[in-house]
Amino acid sequence: MASYTTLNLVGRVTATQGRSQLGWLTSGAVTLGMGIWAMHFIGMLALRLPLAVHYGFRTVLLSILPAVIAAGLALLAMSRPHWSWADF
Repeated sequence: MASYTTLNLVGRVTATQGRSQLGWLTSGAVTLGMGIWAMHFIGMLALRLPLAVHYGFRTVLLSILPAVIAAGLALLAMSRPHWSWADF
């Protein structure tokens, strides 16, 4: 669901300019990043280890950031008609 929603938002990112584009890019990054993070976290919860595993609330919230940042960079790259590594 998150991937489909994000791919729909990419079209809106490319069709807009300025603050609107930044808003669509941000919402797409959060949507895709949260989808990636949720799938990963559910997989971690499903793993059964022979020792106790505890998740700290702050650490779990902080772990969302890399997924959202990576999703934002991917959306930024997909929204450009032509890009190179120098753009980043």
